[in-house]
Amino acid sequence: MNTVQENTELFRKLKSALIEDKVLYGAFVASIESAIKELPSHIDRECAARRIADRIIRREE
Repeated sequence: MNTVQENTELFRKLKSALIEDKVLYGAFVASIESAIKELPSHIDRECAARRIADRIIRREE
């Protein structure tokens, strides 16, 4: 299990990679966009946020 410090470092590395790598950033944005497009029009914001988070961490339901 990761410590808070380890998690902080992982997120710092992810942020850095997304800022520095335009292709990776574009793929990240495209993944979020596809998750949003798949949402029914009546869905609430919390559910949308969970779908996006699940897509980001590649969690399958």
